[in-house]
Amino acid sequence: GEMASPEYVEQRLGSKRNYPIREQPAITPPPPHCRLFHLEYLARHGTRQPTDGKIETMQRLERTLQQYVAEGGTFAPDYQWMATWKNPFVMGAEGLLTLEGEREQYETGKRMRKLYESVLDGPYNPRRLVFQETKKSRAGRSASSYSYAVLEGKGTFGECAYAPAYIYSNDLETDRELRFFDVCQRYVEEVSDNKTAAIQYFFFLPQLKPNAHALSIRLGVADTWNITALEMEALWETCQAEAGVNQDYTHFCSIWTTDDVTKLEYSKDLESYWEQGYGHDINWLDAVDLFRSIFGNTVAAVDSYRSYLRQCGPYATESPDGDLFTCKDKLRDIPYQNSAHLRFAHAETLAPALAWLELFDTPAAQMKFDTPPEIYEQRLWRESKIVTLSSNVALAAYTCETPPSAVAAKGYEDILIKILHNEDEVINPACSQLYCTLDDVLKHYAFKLEVGFDELCTIET
Repeated sequence: GEMASPEYVEQRLGSKRNYPIREQPAITPPPPHCRLFHLEYLARHGTRQPTDGKIETMQRLERTLQQYVAEGGTFAPDYQWMATWKNPFVMGAEGLLTLEGEREQYETGKRMRKLYESVLDGPYNPRRLVFQETKKSRAGRSASSYSYAVLEGKGTFGECAYAPAYIYSNDLETDRELRFFDVCQRYVEEVSDNKTAAIQYFFFLPQLKPNAHALSIRLGVADTWNITALEMEALWETCQAEAGVNQDYTHFCSIWTTDDVTKLEYSKDLESYWEQGYGHDINWLDAVDLFRSIFGNTVAAVDSYRSYLRQCGPYATESPDGDLFTCKDKLRDIPYQNSAHLRFAHAETLAPALAWLELFDTPAAQMKFDTPPEIYEQRLWRESKIVTLSSNVALAAYTCETPPSAVAAKGYEDILIKILHNEDEVINPACSQLYCTLDDVLKHYAFKLEVGFDELCTIET
């Protein structure tokens, strides 16, 4: 088969791919009388060092290669470097955010600050802009990198006049919003600790055997070492790490055909689909508290704005609460009201969130071990596109009221919601358009928002 170019490999690195967005995608503006007033955002952390399990895999690979050479093994001319290859990753640094990861988050923050100027670019205080992470340093430092972009020039520190950010987190053991995949007992037992949950992935692995055999021949090792499907996967994980962390396409990313890469990418997508995506309802149902927070914040922002209009706007119908605080006082409160909630978490947070929102919906029939390539190539569920490093999803809320109607409004038909993925607008499943009313959105997702986390996740013993 045809050898895969570095570009071909880079576009198919799955969840280890660097964030592919470098400039702001084109955006459809809201209707003319609408203005942005609230933003909810969830990002995966940026590019990071491999985690301990992957580093162990690479240590084992280094030993295997050394042993092979010690027993007189040789490699084909193009692959002589394998005889002296050393695992470049250090156990002490496992899982840490890299410089590239910091840059991804910082650059995304800069683009978003410009595009969502009215919510991200005002005066900073920790009530107006909320930063949240998951008590993992790569998530915390991703939040910090993004906050640098947003808070440059907002304070007095250093040449860039940074304002120091407050970034909060819940405890790892109880974080239902961003680490529901750890906290939901039913999910842990039925999916993450249950090998049969992703049985399609395990059934698919034998289909890598012919590719693994051809790889053994290509590398010139077939006489004494017939590479197995699992070893082939370990070589792919090594390529993912070398490319993602070190931008190195000259070693384990240089050994593949396009057919190898297509199959390896699909095998990882199978795993993600069945363990974090649409494969099992529990995978995404347990994200309910995250979305309660997202929609709860949005509704609260609308309600407090409306209450101000009813009491103090040009068409006021009520007098201000109590005698102590006048409309002048209330006006001074406005800069302290929540305008954006920015969350930094993990692939295991983002993938279920995308499924919860019904984005990149892929029928299970396309995600089976025996799905023919011409069918599975049509899938929308591709980690390389949807959960790369620093991937993100946002819900932007626009208020479109004409003042008298806002005072009388009962529902949220004058509030529009747009969903964005990796900074690009997507069709909103609630009304099959780019902009849907908040009423439509709340109605569409109502049955998911009514799920009780405890009832869902508690396992009767």
